[in-house]
Amino acid sequence: MIGMAIKTLKGWQESDARDWGEYCQPGDEIDREAYDYFLNVLPPRTLEYGYFQVGEPHSHRQDKDGKVKATYPTFGESEHEDGSKKYLYLGNCFAGKWENVL
Repeated sequence: MIGMAIKTLKGWQESDARDWGEYCQPGDEIDREAYDYFLNVLPPRTLEYGYFQVGEPHSHRQDKDGKVKATYPTFGESEHEDGSKKYLYLGNCFAGKWENVL
């Protein structure tokens, strides 16, 4: 993330982006406020150590077996090299997964 700006909830609200996925790309670092907003906007679909998924699907896509499944906005947390927390937008993923499928 060297030289890349952290995406913020305020930045999204002030942008011309029609939705979060237009403002933020999978892998972008986000601020804690954005992370908490999506964690609390609905009960999470998936809440596991290190990541969560918003409780309502974003879209539907075929998986590798040809089955149509819902995708969910997915967010994660990890650490910077200095030990401080960082928050990430992981994309729209199948339930229980953190690989972007859009």
